[in-house]
Amino acid sequence: LPMPPTEKPMIRIIAVAVLAAWALALSGATTYAVAFVPPSAGGSVPSTRVSPALSAVSPPKKLTPPRFDKSTQRWEPTCDEAGYGPFGSLLRFGPVPFFKRLSNPDDYEQAVLKYQAQERCDRFEAQGNMDAYFENANDWAVQKMEERNKGAAKRDYTEIDSKQLALTLAWAVLVTGVLGRLAVLISSGEYVANMKSGGVILL
Repeated sequence: LPMPPTEKPMIRIIAVAVLAAWALALSGATTYAVAFVPPSAGGSVPSTRVSPALSAVSPPKKLTPPRFDKSTQRWEPTCDEAGYGPFGSLLRFGPVPFFKRLSNPDDYEQAVLKYQAQERCDRFEAQGNMDAYFENANDWAVQKMEERNKGAAKRDYTEIDSKQLALTLAWAVLVTGVLGRLAVLISSGEYVANMKSGGVILL
């Protein structure tokens, strides 16, 4: 049966989109492919030739630890390093380090820089350790003592624990629901009326 006139342009558009997607995929694969060089007749070991797009990538910069400025009594970074933001702290160790970063970001930053300088580690590791410290200083200190004195395996505080993530999400849903309900009551005037009459607010 012949196709309705309205279906033909739609089929052409879909076909063009599919072809364009394949063309982009092939061009990307060609740009970043590693070309294989066949062995020579002498039986030498096969080699690989990296494409110019990959060889042009500069090597990572060497990280240097922060330094303490005696004139300002502050730790100062000596190189640019990428870390994770406040929501990274929230996902890893819950609301305590999250609010610490929001309420006093300078203290948090100084603690991270000091840990980097003392432990000679990158920013990610320092942030993970400080988030764990602010969340529960005693547990963090016990873990460090076991690592140094008893040879315990070093814990990676940058990983996101599934149990902690579930608790954080549950906490976020609860707090969001309470704040949302409170906002509705305030905007409707019910909250003020109940407060004046000494009534109980049911969230």
